[in-house]
Amino acid sequence: MIKTDFVIDQYGDYLKLLDDDERSQLTWFGYCIQCIEVSDQAQHLNTLRKMLQKQIDSLNAENWIIKHDDMNFPWIQGLDINNAFIAKFKTLFVQSNIDIEYVGPLQLAKNELGAVLDELIYYPKNLSYKNIDLMPIGFDLIIKLTAHMDIQLISRNEQILNELLHFSGKETRVLTMLF
Repeated sequence: MIKTDFVIDQYGDYLKLLDDDERSQLTWFGYCIQCIEVSDQAQHLNTLRKMLQKQIDSLNAENWIIKHDDMNFPWIQGLDINNAFIAKFKTLFVQSNIDIEYVGPLQLAKNELGAVLDELIYYPKNLSYKNIDLMPIGFDLIIKLTAHMDIQLISRNEQILNELLHFSGKETRVLTMLF
């Protein structure tokens, strides 16, 4: 894991998409994948992790950017340092010699992302922070992990989205996002 300022092409335009006053001039497509008929939060998390891991594997991007969605915050702050649900994520910071209160995007290798995927999916809900954007380097794609424990796929390339939707199963429902 390393600190980075790099984000995907068109990310600035994507941020305009989130702002009602500065709507994007480009066409964006999006889908929201939600769990249905799961008995508990652990099963919910497991269902999302398995689906997301398949999507990550299918893209075969070696490096990924992770970022809070529209504003930067410290990744781990205050008493969150003792939160058991971010232990692997915290260890990755320590191993990479990055201050846990670092503010800004991070670049992770695919294997590092896989090692902390459960914690990243749960991170927005667990720590009441902003949503997290996962961006594979070399692809025009944003995978948003939300505090509602759903996954949003957003891109200007509808073909990539359709390919990733093949990995959603009977435990999920797919909603089209209108921009």
